[in-house]
Amino acid sequence: MDYTLQEGTLTLPDNWSDSTVNVMQAKTADAMTLVINRDEVPKGEDPQVYAAAQWGVLVDELNNFKRLDEITLKNPAFASNMLEYRWENEQGMMYQMNALRLEDRQLMSFTFTVAAPFSEVQRQQCLAILNSYAPKPPADAAAA
Repeated sequence: MDYTLQEGTLTLPDNWSDSTVNVMQAKTADAMTLVINRDEVPKGEDPQVYAAAQWGVLVDELNNFKRLDEITLKNPAFASNMLEYRWENEQGMMYQMNALRLEDRQLMSFTFTVAAPFSEVQRQQCLAILNSYAPKPPADAAAA
């Protein structure tokens, strides 16, 4: 597998999978972050069912979880709308928006986080970022 980083590429054995996490942070006072997680759908599980169950995991695992909104995405690359919610940890309330992308057996989770409720400007920025996402063509298509 040829694995591309922003800084270069690696060639990995075929029996390796991508479980990387990317963290990006705005250089602004609100310090909004975007975390992209990758997860392989477990063998024997239906990818669509697995993806749909991931938001249920949030309800079960996050303290004082409250769903705030569901925002329609215009980008067909995503398997879901964007869910806006809040939950509480030791530092206080966390506000997040999350969207999922499913490609074959690879699930990508895009999570934006801020320490105060999202402003309309921040919501629009998150939507613009997600709507700008363009998946790479499959390796065999790129070689053709």
